[in-house]
Amino acid sequence: MNVGLVYHPAAGGGVSPEELTLTLSRQGYNVVVTMDHVEDASRLHQHNVQLMVVAGGDGTISRAALALQNTDLPLGILPMGTANNIATTLGISSDPEELMQRWRAAELLKLDVGLFKQGSSSRFFVEGTGGGLLPAGIAAMDAEPRDETHDPADSIRRAIRTYRRVFASLGARPIHLTLDGEDSEESLLLLEILNIKSVGSQVVLSLHTEPDDGFLSVVTAGEAQRHEIDTYLERRLNGIVGHLPLPVRRARHVKVRGWDAMHVDDEVRGTNADEEIEIQVVEGAVNVLV
Repeated sequence: MNVGLVYHPAAGGGVSPEELTLTLSRQGYNVVVTMDHVEDASRLHQHNVQLMVVAGGDGTISRAALALQNTDLPLGILPMGTANNIATTLGISSDPEELMQRWRAAELLKLDVGLFKQGSSSRFFVEGTGGGLLPAGIAAMDAEPRDETHDPADSIRRAIRTYRRVFASLGARPIHLTLDGEDSEESLLLLEILNIKSVGSQVVLSLHTEPDDGFLSVVTAGEAQRHEIDTYLERRLNGIVGHLPLPVRRARHVKVRGWDAMHVDDEVRGTNADEEIEIQVVEGAVNVLV
């Protein structure tokens, strides 16, 4: 089987693309092209690729998955990032060689993606989008000196510490929400519209989200949940894992107005509080081996 390997040099968990290529070869795969990113699938088709393998973190996996939209080319995931939110939701957690062995008999999951529309621009996402705590935390992390430790546990603790510091001064905002045509006005500290169970630095918000059911999970939190969120972040700093039980609703089409910034996967985008943002699910957009 001809394989295209997408490998992010900043991730990899200490495994080089040469090592991955040798391991793939031992499992009977023929690596015909290696890339550090892929913008679209046309380059893969030029090499007669039959399986695209992506080794890296959530950002690399998300971009690779989005490049395969509307193609029949399956995606094999080797999670080698810090949070690995996508792989965890999909139940992909074995070592690379075991995952490679499983691919031949693996099921094909039709992964949904989300579409974020802001004015005349739009962007697809795999993980989620939202306002409040997460984009504020991501922006604060981006402003700090780069973490050179490459230790996932340390990186996550550092991020959670930053989230908690930002959260201490975060105020609720009046947000207008429309979920599948139903309007509401809510005062929110956090809004997350998720395609998977967790976001950011392994912040687990929706245990029952399924990324192939044609719905997005809409998670909200206001002042009534402030203590619960802070306690969750404190517990995470003390090494206690778990999920943050917040109100969750399901929707296919969401409209949001009121934030001055929102994240789309790992990118923070400036928004105008008066402009309406549209988010909708795109069903079965990507074939993933699970």
